[in-house]
Amino acid sequence: MSQTNQENSLADNSPPEGSHDAPSSNSDAPSKPRKALLRGFITLSEAEDEEDDMRIRLQYAEKRGEFYNEMKKKEEEIQSVVASHCGLTSPDLVHIPDMFDEKRISWIHGSFNICIPVSITQSGICPPTRMAFRVPLPYKAKTVQMFQFLRCADSGFLVDLVELEHSKRDTTYTSADTFYLDLLYLDLLASHDNRLRYQGNAVFGEDDPRRQAVDLVLTRASLAHFTDRSLRDGPFVMYLTDMHPSNIFVDKDWNIKHIIDLECACSLPLEHLLAPFWLTGKGVDQLTGPEYKRFEKRYRKLTNAIRHEETNVPLCYKNRMYSLAATMDRAWEQRHYWYLLVLRPPTGLFNIFREQLQPLYEEAPDGPSLSAAVSPFWTPGMGSFVRSKLEDLAQYLKEVREIFNSDKSGKVYMR
Repeated sequence: MSQTNQENSLADNSPPEGSHDAPSSNSDAPSKPRKALLRGFITLSEAEDEEDDMRIRLQYAEKRGEFYNEMKKKEEEIQSVVASHCGLTSPDLVHIPDMFDEKRISWIHGSFNICIPVSITQSGICPPTRMAFRVPLPYKAKTVQMFQFLRCADSGFLVDLVELEHSKRDTTYTSADTFYLDLLYLDLLASHDNRLRYQGNAVFGEDDPRRQAVDLVLTRASLAHFTDRSLRDGPFVMYLTDMHPSNIFVDKDWNIKHIIDLECACSLPLEHLLAPFWLTGKGVDQLTGPEYKRFEKRYRKLTNAIRHEETNVPLCYKNRMYSLAATMDRAWEQRHYWYLLVLRPPTGLFNIFREQLQPLYEEAPDGPSLSAAVSPFWTPGMGSFVRSKLEDLAQYLKEVREIFNSDKSGKVYMR
């Protein structure tokens, strides 16, 4: 159970997850069938173009509805559990609101848990009167438990890299050298390899597998150019790996009051305290052109704020002074920021590498010649691999269409 508060999340202004309002009608636009996702709606053509595995995502909204209905039937059990934990004299003192509030789900959820709001009516008690009863989402439980690729029949999907870091919770790296060699080089980069190998829609055409393989080979080769060896022996600082807007709570004046979901926090080399890519509300692969300039402005504003705080709370390690702001400045100027960011979101590596890192080097032959020369070094039998990925893509698209047109993905909405 976790306490709720009156502060607001820093989440963006997009429609909240759980909204089941039908898409608004537009008489000028052709009507297209849509299916509900955990956030928003999607057409079949949009689902086919998504980089995520939509065979899974298309079913989440329907599975969520089934789970919510099951939890609704267990309200009395929830009241009893809350009363027991809070030392109440009766479960009747625990109130659970309706699941829906003005057509929106008041029982909120994140990526892996549902939070059912509860209130306690007894006065003069120690526990807070407003709380949340948190329950793991069963249809995502395997992702949380296994921390690896799950292979079912002829399909597979990639878990978030945050979970990969979480799966290393019992591992202590004695220096940044072993950290880079083991976690970054072998684990994080291997996760990108596995996405290309096993995800059904990892490629979108005949040239795409080879281009992605080239990027993976070059990303490995350039590791030493984008890490700061002066920080290899410390300092190591606490890092919150799940730092996204929904986990930051602020008051009406935007002062940070609470940060939640700290279970994946870990100690990392100083240069890994990266500015969040969502500072401008855009995806990591959207930070180009004017959006790049806008992001850089926010980035500089953040580092200046950190520099101001460091005047009051300096960082001293082994009798030497360090500056996070200065480290972040170097990471931006030398493009370390983008390289380290490349290793995190599975779907962002290729666009970031091509847009932010490749231009730093002398212009190389592009197109088929570069792909043909470099891609064979990613895996033996590259030609056979390309053919198998095209077969995977055809099978994947067939399954997406079948799921979209079935009850597995819920009811049809028309716009």
